[in-house]
Amino acid sequence: MYTPQILVVEDEGITAMDLEARLKRLGYSVLAVVSSGEEAILRAEETHPDLVLMDIMLRGQTDGVQAAQELQSRLGIPVVYLTAYFDDRTLERAKATEPFGYIIKPFQDIHLRTSIEIALSRRAAEKKPLNRERWLAHLADATGTAAVTFDGHGLVTFMNSVARELTGWEQHDAFGTHVAEVFTVEDKETAFSNIAESLERSVEAGLTYNAWLVARHGVESPVQYSVTPLTDKEGNNAGAVLFFEAIDAVQVGETQRAGPLGVSESLIPTRPLCLVEKAPEERMSFLETLVQNSPLATVVLDPQQRILLCNPAFEDLFLCQRQGIVGNKLGDLIEGEVTGTDTIEVSPSLLSGRVLHATGRRRRSNGTLVDVEIYGVPVFVNGKLEGVYVVYQDITERRRAEEALQQGNAVLRGWLQALEKRSEETTLLNEMVDLLQTCVSAEEAYAVIARSAQQLFPSEAGALCVLNASQNLVEAVAIWGQPLVGERVFTPEDCWALRRGQVHLVEDPGLGLVCRHLGALRGVSYLCVPMMGQGEALGVLHVHSGTVSGEGDNRLTDAQQRLAVTAARHIALALANLRLRETLRMQSIRDPLTGLFNRRYMEESLARELRRAARNQRRLGAIMLDLDKFKVFNDTYGHAAGDALLRKLGGFLRSRTRGEDIACRYGGEEFVLILPEASIEVTQQRAEQLREEFKNLNVQHRGLALGALTLSVGVAVFPEHGTTVEEILHAVDTALYRAKAEGRDRVVTGKALE
Repeated sequence: MYTPQILVVEDEGITAMDLEARLKRLGYSVLAVVSSGEEAILRAEETHPDLVLMDIMLRGQTDGVQAAQELQSRLGIPVVYLTAYFDDRTLERAKATEPFGYIIKPFQDIHLRTSIEIALSRRAAEKKPLNRERWLAHLADATGTAAVTFDGHGLVTFMNSVARELTGWEQHDAFGTHVAEVFTVEDKETAFSNIAESLERSVEAGLTYNAWLVARHGVESPVQYSVTPLTDKEGNNAGAVLFFEAIDAVQVGETQRAGPLGVSESLIPTRPLCLVEKAPEERMSFLETLVQNSPLATVVLDPQQRILLCNPAFEDLFLCQRQGIVGNKLGDLIEGEVTGTDTIEVSPSLLSGRVLHATGRRRRSNGTLVDVEIYGVPVFVNGKLEGVYVVYQDITERRRAEEALQQGNAVLRGWLQALEKRSEETTLLNEMVDLLQTCVSAEEAYAVIARSAQQLFPSEAGALCVLNASQNLVEAVAIWGQPLVGERVFTPEDCWALRRGQVHLVEDPGLGLVCRHLGALRGVSYLCVPMMGQGEALGVLHVHSGTVSGEGDNRLTDAQQRLAVTAARHIALALANLRLRETLRMQSIRDPLTGLFNRRYMEESLARELRRAARNQRRLGAIMLDLDKFKVFNDTYGHAAGDALLRKLGGFLRSRTRGEDIACRYGGEEFVLILPEASIEVTQQRAEQLREEFKNLNVQHRGLALGALTLSVGVAVFPEHGTTVEEILHAVDTALYRAKAEGRDRVVTGKALE
C-alpha cells in the first residue's frame, strides 16, 4: 500500500518535532523537516512530495505564502497551511495561492488527519489534468523562447522560466500584474499598440517586432517579440500569448520598429490588480496554445517512444503531415545523417532519465538534411517516467554561418602565420645583414651566409657560388642542407642565371632548362638568383626544394622564391661592400708598386710585435735593406727600369719571408723586414742569405739583363738594440748607413744599448 510522502516546513523547532512525530504515528512518511521557504523549494524539487505542510509565517526572505506559490506554480505540489494567527492581508495573499487547506495551531490528530486526507483526495481528483498541465509547462520552458500569457484585461496568468530570466520578474510576483509592467520596453506606446491589436482584432501570429526590453533590475536587452491571441471554447477572446527572445543589438533599429497604432483601453486595468483565478482547463488552454505557437519544433513521446503530441513547427521542419505523426515512433519518422542508425533523441540514456542537449543532422521526409539543435528532457511524475519531450531548433543557417566563420578564421590564421613567418624571415635577414657588415674577411662572410641560409630555408638546400677575380670560374663557397648537387667549381656559362642576368626557375627538371653545373636532377624544383653588386656580377645564389630522391615537398613556393631573391640582393650588397672595404684597406696598407706593406703599416705592426715580444719575453729581429747605387741605375736605365727593379725586389722579399714575417717598403729603395721571435744570430743569418741570393738574381727589363745588383743591409734586435719603435728603427737605419759607408754589399749589425 502506498504511503503518502509529506514535506514539513516549520521554523519553530518544538512544533516541528511534534508535528513530525504525529505524522509518523498517523502512518504518513515524512520526507524532511525544513525551516525556511528557500530550503522548502529546494527539497521539494529533489523529493517531489505528495503534500507540503507549510507554516505561513516563516522567517527569512521567502515566507510561507511565497514558497507555496512557487511550489504550486512550478512543481504542482499541493500545500496545506499551518498557522496560529494571521492578519487580513496575509489571509488574502494565502487565498491567492489556492491552498488545499488550513490547519490552526494548536491542533489535534483528528484535525491533522482530516485536513491531510481532504487535501490528498482533492489532489487525486485533479491529478489527471494537472499532469497534463505539467507536461505543457515543461514544454513551454523547453522551447527556449520567452512566453507570457495574459487575459483580456492584460493581467499575467503564466510565464515560463525564459521570460522570468529576461524580465527579472518572479512568477509569483508577475501573476495578476499588468503585462505592460512585466514586459517593459523603451517605446511603450508602440508595444501597447501591438498588443492591443492582437487582443482587439485577433491578428494571426506571425508578425514580429523589435524593441529594447527594460528588465525589472534595470538591465536593457534587445528582443524580438510577437503576440498570438487566445480564444475559449465559444470562440471568445481569452487573452493572448506574448513570445519574445533576445537578439543582436544591431537588429534593433528605428526602421524596424512598428509604427504606433494607439493604446487600447482593454489593456488599461479597470479594477485593482489581483491574482486571476482560472480553472486547470483554462490554464491548459494557455499552455497548449503556447506550445502550438512556439517557433521551435516540439514533439512529446511516451516511454515507448511513440509520439503523443507535436506542433506545426515540427511538421514544417521535417515536412511531415500531422495524421502521419501522432502514434508513430519518432525513430521511424526521423533519421540521422547516416541512414539506418538510431538518433540520440531515442537513445536509452534519455529514456532512462538523463537530460539531452546536442546538435546533429536529421533527414527530412523528402530526404534532405537539416542541421538542428536538440533538447531532450524526461518528465517524471511521482518518481515515474511518464515520457520525454524533444525540442528541435533549426540551426542550418547558424551552422553555415559558423562554417563560413571557421573558413574565414582559417584564412585569417593562414594570413597570420604567413605574417609571422614573414616577420621571422625579416628578423633573420636583418641579423644576417648586421653580421655581414661586421665581417672583416670573405671567409667570415661565407660562414655567416651558410648559417643564415640554413635558418631561412630550413627544409631546402642550396649554395652560395662566387665568381673569382678573373670572372672565369664560379666556386661554391657556402653550402647548407644536404650535400651540394652538381659541381662545386664551374664556369659562368654553365648557369642560365649568370648567362641571362635574370632569375632562373625550374619547377620540373624533366621539362625545364637545367643548368649544367647541377647535373641530372629529378623530382625537385630549383632557383638560381644572380647576384650583382656595384655594376658587376658577383655570383649566384642557388636554392632547391625537397630532396634529390624526390621525397617530401619538392616545389618551391612563391614565398620561398621571393625570400631567395631578397636574400640574394642582401648578400650581393654585403659582398660588394666587403670587397670594397678590402680594396680600400689594401690600398691604405700596401705599397702599390711593390705589393708590400707600406711604412705606416710597418710602424703599426712593429709597435704591436714589440709589445708582444716584451709580454712573452721573446726577441724580435729587424732588417733594413737598400739597393746600392739605385740613383745611378735610374739615371742609366730610366725610371721604368727602376720601377721594374723595385717590383722585382718586392716579389723577391715576399717569396723569402715566413707567414708571420712582415715585409714593408720603408721609402724609396729602402725596405724593412720584421722577424718575430728571431734572435740576433738568426736575424744576421737571414740578412746574409737575402744579400747573397739577391746578388745572384737575374733581373731583366724589356728583354735586357740589368746586370749584377747588390744590397746593403742593417740589422737590429729587440731588446739588445732598443725597446721602442723609434729606437729599433734608429738602430737598424744607423747600421744600414754604416754598411754603405764601409763599401756597400754587406750586412752590419747595430750597436747594442749601453
